[in-house]
Amino acid sequence: MRRASSWFVLLAACASPIDAPQPSITVDAVLDPPSSDPDLEGAACERCHVDEARAWRASGHRTSFVDEVFQAEWRPSEQAACVRCHAPLADPDRPEGIAAADGVSCVACHVRDGAVRAGHAVDAPHAIVVDPTLRTSEACAGCHDFTFAAVAPTIYSVDGMLQGTMHEWHEVEARGVCQDCHMRSADGRVSHAFPGARDEDLLARALHVEAGAASVGDHTEVTLTVTSRAGHAVPTGDMFRRLEVEAWIEASPRTRARETWTRRFASIDGVQRQVSDDRVPAAGERTTTLSLPRARRIAWRVTWQALDPALARVRWLPEEDVARTIAEGTLDVPPH
Repeated sequence: MRRASSWFVLLAACASPIDAPQPSITVDAVLDPPSSDPDLEGAACERCHVDEARAWRASGHRTSFVDEVFQAEWRPSEQAACVRCHAPLADPDRPEGIAAADGVSCVACHVRDGAVRAGHAVDAPHAIVVDPTLRTSEACAGCHDFTFAAVAPTIYSVDGMLQGTMHEWHEVEARGVCQDCHMRSADGRVSHAFPGARDEDLLARALHVEAGAASVGDHTEVTLTVTSRAGHAVPTGDMFRRLEVEAWIEASPRTRARETWTRRFASIDGVQRQVSDDRVPAAGERTTTLSLPRARRIAWRVTWQALDPALARVRWLPEEDVARTIAEGTLDVPPH
């Protein structure tokens, strides 16, 4: 059996242990009302914090409300609870203007009670309130870990996790904080680019994909093992995100086999409840064996998907917005 491997990243990969409380955050508690002081608005921040603003403007936080996938999911119901995280300074019942277009802005994380907060003391022409929680994962929990109760009424069990990234993170004994991976540039400096699942610059560290092929009787078995260094399940976040693993005969691309790793829900007593979860666990691995007819050479691929590609096509979402190739390759199949 010949093997091929590649290293790729998907979201946080955390290594150093810290003590942190279990999160108990509700979306309603994420933010105070927007500031009416023009000196405490995002535009004022950008005049001095040029590098941070440049990174943020290219980030997923900046586009969290205008993102095409979010808009396709949100428009049918336009739930206010979703706006509180995707555009926290906007009117949740009528999000519009700069407050909506700027998504999760400087003010959303750094201004409370009319004061600018920072994770450590700095020299600045304005007052600073030192808030050590900005250096912890709890700073991220409000929008990345909450139950379905946050969007009630809902067809889902209100005590089930809608997003459970923090709960997944707490399952890892040796871990750092979200900022270790999501606020670091390639040269190790603090960055407000907040790279995530769609950031190709991070596709180098967290997922190890190993592929092998063997002839077994009258068919070919393709084994794919995905090992994760991530500090949470992969994929994490939205309940519809998935990994697709597939293999096909290189000379006959329509002859293929695939599996999808995701969270699955079913109706139990009239309520949608999670019944299975075969994502790659935090700091763990997932292996599958796909069966194909006998072949001399096969191709394989592992893809991150924001949602089912068939549903994406129905909603006119472009492939580049909903999918990322995590790893791919080809293998010669040895004879018996």
